[in-house]
Amino acid sequence: MRKPFLLIILISFVLFGCGKKGPIDLPASGDYTNDHLHPPEEVDLDITSTYTHISQFDPFLSKEGWVGRAQDTEIRLICNAPAEIADDPSAVYTLRLYLISKVDLSSLDLTIAPLTTSWSRTYSTWENKEEDTPWETPGGDFDLTAAVSYTVTEEEGSEVLIDISSLFDYWAQEENENHGFIIMAGQTLTESPAHLIFGIPFTTVTEEKPAIIITYGEEEESVDVTVSAHIADTSDKPEYENDPGLFALGDGYVPVIKPDFSSLEYRWDILEATLSFNADPVLMKHYFGVDIDDLESTTNKLSCYGIADENPSTFSYSKRYSQSPGYDETSSRFTLDITGALDYAFRNNQPVGIVPESYRAQLRLMDLTNPAIHVVYRKNIEEYDYEVNE
Repeated sequence: MRKPFLLIILISFVLFGCGKKGPIDLPASGDYTNDHLHPPEEVDLDITSTYTHISQFDPFLSKEGWVGRAQDTEIRLICNAPAEIADDPSAVYTLRLYLISKVDLSSLDLTIAPLTTSWSRTYSTWENKEEDTPWETPGGDFDLTAAVSYTVTEEEGSEVLIDISSLFDYWAQEENENHGFIIMAGQTLTESPAHLIFGIPFTTVTEEKPAIIITYGEEEESVDVTVSAHIADTSDKPEYENDPGLFALGDGYVPVIKPDFSSLEYRWDILEATLSFNADPVLMKHYFGVDIDDLESTTNKLSCYGIADENPSTFSYSKRYSQSPGYDETSSRFTLDITGALDYAFRNNQPVGIVPESYRAQLRLMDLTNPAIHVVYRKNIEEYDYEVNE
């Protein structure tokens, strides 16, 4: 029984071990040098059209606390207040927030008011406080008679300390139950974006977590705020929209690019594909964590997809590839490696779309302009065969 098996192995070695015919694997190096193949060539693909698919997004947020205005809607932050009422009536209660950044604002007036009804972090929205249970007033039920006003002028990356003792005085009254508090803009904002970004309980950075500091006499106690949620007025947001006049990246917003593939042939191989575009570096840093002054520390990624279905009501993706964006200082343009996604789209005659991390989980939105696609390709790879000496 063993002889036929050994014979098969010997024949296989003779036929395949001493030489290999057919297409070769592409080299892994960036220069794609191979004497047996055509040299790589380059082309800028024409873009026949761009548009942005818009779908409904969920303002439920887990990484940052936003207060102000974004995506043309007001955003408020609601938090629990787990600190107990101190026995000392002269105790001072200070809310400590960590200001991560200010987006298109030098300062902002805040109003912090006690909430008057219970709420659920999982189900809280602008309309509902719990699952299928609406607020008495959309935007939260709160009592302004005990509210605190504070103007945030602190620099980014610093603590904001706000005396909220009046809220605890309010809760010390028997008829008022502690349901936490709401943080909202104390002034009317008309431009978007215009908001502050605070650390929240769910951040992984300990010093950015909010807390309530209780000071009485010479003693001080710190109690972490453990729950927060966003509510945002999204009532006028379309469930689906497909606007060819808009080209924007954000949560619920998918910029779509239709390349003209006519300059490529199916049998050629795409070695590299780079998407470049203009965008506001400040918003790119605040919204997507891409700092052009410190690209080595950038770990946030953008996902590039082939678009399987462009119908607004059944919009769907095909193959996904994620990369960290780069920045070309010479042209002042952001760049994104879309090699895998573009190759898949080319083989399947599809457009490509870009989606940020945590898609639909925040309220980010920024315009992209002047997209361009540069491709490095190799012709007729299937026509070449040669011996591989071993």
